[in-house]
Amino acid sequence: MDFFTVPTVRVLFVFVVLSHDRRRVVHFNVTEHPTEEWTAQQIREAFPWDQAPRYLIRDRDAIFGGAFVALTKSMGIEEGVTAPRSPWQNPYVERLLGSIRRECLDHVLVWNETSLRRILRSYFHYYQTSRTHLALAKDTPVSRAVDRPENGRIVAIAQVGGLHHRYERRAAFSAKSKPPHPRGGPLGAMNRPAKVHFSIPVNPCDVKGRLTRVGMALISRSSSVRPEFSVMTGFTG
Repeated sequence: MDFFTVPTVRVLFVFVVLSHDRRRVVHFNVTEHPTEEWTAQQIREAFPWDQAPRYLIRDRDAIFGGAFVALTKSMGIEEGVTAPRSPWQNPYVERLLGSIRRECLDHVLVWNETSLRRILRSYFHYYQTSRTHLALAKDTPVSRAVDRPENGRIVAIAQVGGLHHRYERRAAFSAKSKPPHPRGGPLGAMNRPAKVHFSIPVNPCDVKGRLTRVGMALISRSSSVRPEFSVMTGFTG
């Protein structure tokens, strides 16, 4: 488990608990003001019943204080504390945090806690069900079956707002049947990018299709001469 920060208008703190066996994200949460009590509550939510692990690796951050240590002992968890300034002693979670930044947060705008929580939920869905890992023999944390050629043609399913894709084989659909939306599923609405429409107030071309002076001015002020185009503004919930 570990914390990492996401700078927005204010600095947000993300707490992540990772299971080493399958690189599975067990729990995460976002807050602007992390405290020792808040962190201890995250452990309760990560392991609500008798699911507590035998070992828990953490760093020496002061936020893991007496109340946190007492909680882990009462749950039967043995803590493994890394050496000072030695993040490489917790390599699995450090690799996860790097992947989150490189594959997700470096490409989107985060407005607030709700926005960040929604984006991370979408990314973790992709990370656990679609993103393959060499250490897992190119399987995913939540194991997925191998698609055989007889299952049909390969289709691309956009995930994390189109930042990444999942590729599957699906049988061909008849003309009367309607294929499912490629961005469907439980996070379909979350994964669809919001569209912002920009309208050009006048026709930039004359009757013969040639650009007028007004049209040239509009081109210099806009990124496209099309009357409509899409801009990624985040994820719609």
